[in-house]
Amino acid sequence: MTNGPYLLGIDVGTTAVKTLLCDINGKVISKITSESYPVVHPKPGWAEQNPGDWWEAVKFTVKGILKASRIKADEIAGIGFGSHTDGCTPVTKNGKPLRPSMIWMDRRAIVECKELKEKLGTKIFEITGLACDPYHVAPKILWFRKNQPTLYDATYKFLNPGDFIVYKFTGNFMTDYTLASCTMLFDIKRKKWSEELSELMEIPIDKLPNVGPSASIAGEVLKEVAEETGLKKGTPVVIGGGDEEIGVIGAGATEPGYICDITGMAEPILVTVDKPIFDPKQVIELHGHGAPDKWILESPGIVSGGNYRWFRDQLGSLEVQTAKKLRVDSYSILDAKAATISAGSNGLIFLPFTMGSITPEWNPHARGVFIGLTLSHTREYLARAILEGSAYYLRDVIERVEELGMRIKEIRAAGGGAKSKLWRQIKADVTNKPVALPEVEDVSAFAGVILAGVGTKLYKDIEGTARELVKVRELSKPRKKTHEIYDQLYEIYKQSYWNLKDVFKEIARFQEKRKPS
Repeated sequence: MTNGPYLLGIDVGTTAVKTLLCDINGKVISKITSESYPVVHPKPGWAEQNPGDWWEAVKFTVKGILKASRIKADEIAGIGFGSHTDGCTPVTKNGKPLRPSMIWMDRRAIVECKELKEKLGTKIFEITGLACDPYHVAPKILWFRKNQPTLYDATYKFLNPGDFIVYKFTGNFMTDYTLASCTMLFDIKRKKWSEELSELMEIPIDKLPNVGPSASIAGEVLKEVAEETGLKKGTPVVIGGGDEEIGVIGAGATEPGYICDITGMAEPILVTVDKPIFDPKQVIELHGHGAPDKWILESPGIVSGGNYRWFRDQLGSLEVQTAKKLRVDSYSILDAKAATISAGSNGLIFLPFTMGSITPEWNPHARGVFIGLTLSHTREYLARAILEGSAYYLRDVIERVEELGMRIKEIRAAGGGAKSKLWRQIKADVTNKPVALPEVEDVSAFAGVILAGVGTKLYKDIEGTARELVKVRELSKPRKKTHEIYDQLYEIYKQSYWNLKDVFKEIARFQEKRKPS
């Protein structure tokens, strides 16, 4: 084992917490993942989590990593975070959650968004760089105010998941540019809360946390947290940021030309830019970056790995049982079966919009669809079609980004889905771009390490450190003949969305009137 100092990176994901312990050379000394915590869906389109589950998972991983590594707590120089974004967590002055958190995939605030669009027009996009969509925080706050006014009045701060964890560690209410830029209340050019939008939406700025750069110090580990986790009281804690936005740092995609594709429960797709660029179609959003002098063009992420997980849970019981017997990952067995199917899944196309679409347009009514299903298609075809549907979506985003003047030369793959060699190759073939897998796959947690190092002055800057520490393990190159097959199906994929747009709206209306049985 190398000598300290060491840095701790924590990623609070949608399904679990991943924590890395690294030395200052970026070598992973130890890593641990918590058990999964649930996403609760009280109604169609709703998605909630218990913030206490995040905190218990964080404590579990920190205690576990200290025990496994056998390093001394005083050798840890700093702690950095990534977390899932667009969460609405109302808390009291003492940081106690007043209700379950409405997380990123929650779509309940459709009416609130409609009202905002009618009232404010394009002003939201012009100030924040965001589409007016239930995905973001402000519409969720407005829904909360309308439907639970007593709890709204009792709210001291509205926090994103990462903000909540920072508070638990330090007792301070802080957020960074990346998480703030997901709220629909942040002036993305000036990098400050928008007083104008605050007044127009009647959401007081004092109900939002203080904002600063991702690598700035939020505070120090509290005494009670030290006792619960084994950390040293007073250990510096940086603010950190949104898992996908800081993930570009951990993936080494801190320069224009590299697109970061993070396939977890969702699939955010991001590219670094040196100046604010606003998409005139208001499809690709503009977000804050972990590096204070940069921005991110982003498609925030439709459900992706979540679709594959749905398939495994609902239709893959045989693979799950086999995986338990062999003590292997059930997804590896699904991949092996999907790999037996030729490119294009014999004309079976999956539209991956199970919780709404973002590209080709923001549409909370969009739904997941299998197109071209015949009696000859087996479960293996469905599995591969789900992987290909994600790749078609990725290509659609890349084409839109390139219309804005970017030239994408390489895709950096990250997230749990990046572990699938088959999925990476499918994405390379569909997009006709090489797909690189970083050596450290947990890019958000690794970015937390880098931010902690910059915040504690162990590293000079974010971009230079990322260039030095991030290494590529594998490269999947596109295959010409396979790309030609996907070219044909990609056009059908795009056409299918527009042909079904009115159907989506009717289906969504039907679902919203009924509770699931």
